[in-house]
Amino acid sequence: MDDLTNRNSKAFQIAVEEEDLGTWKLYKRRIVYLRKRKSSANSCFF
Repeated sequence: MDDLTNRNSKAFQIAVEEEDLGTWKLYKRRIVYLRKRKSSANSCFF
C-alpha cells in the first residue's frame, strides 16, 4: 500500500513537472513572437 502511494505521488510529480514545462514552452514561444514584432513597447516590457 505504501509503495503504491509512493508510486502515485511520483507519477503525479512528473505530470506536474511536464505541465510546467509545457507552460514554459508556450510562454517562451510568446516572448519570441513578441520580439519578432519588434515593437519598442514590448521589448521594454520584457
